[in-house]
Amino acid sequence: MFKILGFTLYMTDIWPFAYAILYFPLALWVLSLARKHWLYSISNPRARKSTTWLVATLILTFPLWDVLVISIKANHLCRTQGRIHVFKTAQADSVLVGNIAALAPHGFKFTEDVGAGGNKFRYRLQNGKVVEEPIESFTARYRNGGGEFQALDNRFAKTVYKLIDTTNDEVLSNLVTFSIYPGLFDAIVLSTLGGSTHWICGNEPSPGRTRQLFYEDLDIKTLRPTNIEDGVSQ
Repeated sequence: MFKILGFTLYMTDIWPFAYAILYFPLALWVLSLARKHWLYSISNPRARKSTTWLVATLILTFPLWDVLVISIKANHLCRTQGRIHVFKTAQADSVLVGNIAALAPHGFKFTEDVGAGGNKFRYRLQNGKVVEEPIESFTARYRNGGGEFQALDNRFAKTVYKLIDTTNDEVLSNLVTFSIYPGLFDAIVLSTLGGSTHWICGNEPSPGRTRQLFYEDLDIKTLRPTNIEDGVSQ
């Protein structure tokens, strides 16, 4: 993946090397055959020259065609949809299925989740350590959920993570990410090498940090901790 003047070009790091070592010599051979068996038969010199340039350009740039198509679409999707969308904020100091280590510094008191044996647990951060406490029932009103994966086509997929109000299933906010899969030339090279890859956009770290966006960022942006009685969330 390369960034050029703010535009992200979705190709692997091995693409340029594979092109130079594998495709470029093959392209020159195909072009030489085209010149020998077809282009030389064009009697008009000007037409032969312009056609040669056109054919050469098409052959040499062929591996780039779908890279550009994928990159244009990916840049548009990532810029217009890939991010956190907050539809409604709420007051709460706890959340279901959350990361208390990441949330506690922002005023959250606890998270709740299903643990070992299908039992319910509450998690607090005490003296820098996560403490697990068994509970009879959940009290947190808002739940992190979703992770809904949708294949858009053979090169794109969309995943939506949600913060949901459990009382009415209202979605307060979501994080939209896109998975981008490589073009044909990259796919062939990676398959030959026994590898695979894809890129994700929409979860890029905020300025000044390295961790990618996830559920806890939905919680922090959407929920406002309050000084309510410990153990009960509104």
